[in-house]
Amino acid sequence: MKKLNSFLLILFAFNVLVSQTLESTYDTTGFARGSDVVGDYLYLGGGNQGMQIFDISDRSNPQLLSSVGSSAETYNVMVVGNYAYAADMASGVKIIDITNPNSPSVTSTIDTNGHAFDVYVSGNYLYISDYNQSFKIYNISDPSNPSSSGSVWLGDESWHLDVSGNYAYVANRYNGLKIIDISDPDSPSVTGNYDTGGGTSYDVRDVKVSGNYAYLAARGNGLQVIDISNPASPSLAYSYGSGNSYGIDIEGNFAYLADHSSDFLVFDISTPTNASLVGQYNSTPDNPQALTVDGGYAYIGDFGYMVILNVFNTWDGSASNDWNNSSNWGYGVVPSSNDYAIAPSGSTIVISSNTSVKKIKVSSGADLTISSGSTLSVSEDFTILGSVTNSGSIVIE
Repeated sequence: MKKLNSFLLILFAFNVLVSQTLESTYDTTGFARGSDVVGDYLYLGGGNQGMQIFDISDRSNPQLLSSVGSSAETYNVMVVGNYAYAADMASGVKIIDITNPNSPSVTSTIDTNGHAFDVYVSGNYLYISDYNQSFKIYNISDPSNPSSSGSVWLGDESWHLDVSGNYAYVANRYNGLKIIDISDPDSPSVTGNYDTGGGTSYDVRDVKVSGNYAYLAARGNGLQVIDISNPASPSLAYSYGSGNSYGIDIEGNFAYLADHSSDFLVFDISTPTNASLVGQYNSTPDNPQALTVDGGYAYIGDFGYMVILNVFNTWDGSASNDWNNSSNWGYGVVPSSNDYAIAPSGSTIVISSNTSVKKIKVSSGADLTISSGSTLSVSEDFTILGSVTNSGSIVIE
């Protein structure tokens, strides 16, 4: 492991199994951990530098706007509305007013009597995974005066967590995945547990939930997909690799894994019980700790660095000019309505049937044609830097 006194904010263009391009660097102090992205702002858990706010409207030239210091280490951040909730380890949780990103201010601080590792906000409640082996809930209906609700002792270090419906899912290290019933915030209880096995050789560091599945970043087990359709009896649905995985996130039909052994992996999870590896980036400069994926970009807390990767499904045109031929796409799958697609310079693409994507970028020097009788529907953003010939229809939803 590299020992560094600072981290670099590094931006790469991500192309599957193709060389990456360094866009820019930003050098600051601290250790990059977990982050949250809202609009053009990145809220970073910057270790002993506290929470840092970056303007990322131009990812080739990110700007540090402000920070809120820490007497401990800020590990993870979640933003809801005008507040950022920062897990500040031994200093508890800071609730920070970010109405003005250039001048954030602490509204209140929760003393958790432990080490707040990760946070999740839903409605009027704040859920905290505590490194000191517990899970805690606070009522934050008044952010200036949060109050304790319920808690559960979990018996091992609690790392990342996710919340879906009436359940919280906690990466409970050597105890595996803990599923907690939070339907009554004043009296949470453990409903189910999935033990990854292997004693201290295997442990769970991160979890993300989508539908009836929980996706785990597991040290010694890589990616594990757990069927949680019955929360009281979770079961293994799929497993890949044996790496040293620390962070995971999901966007659309893809899962993204931060791994000390393989750095960064992309999986097609359109069939969760048979996920497939479709991309890999193995040149992060340090040891990936956590990641957030938002809007087609992955933000990796790499201990001494923050790495930002473009994770659009990139056209390579290796088979033909047909959009619907999966062999033409870098991930080996045709982009769907939940996905992000990019047509790089030199591309010639023809859409000859009704097609939906979340976001698409037509780069300078690329040509996209929508044939007569066909419709391209874009739900989020359509960036045109190249040429678009529309003989059919384009719908921006």
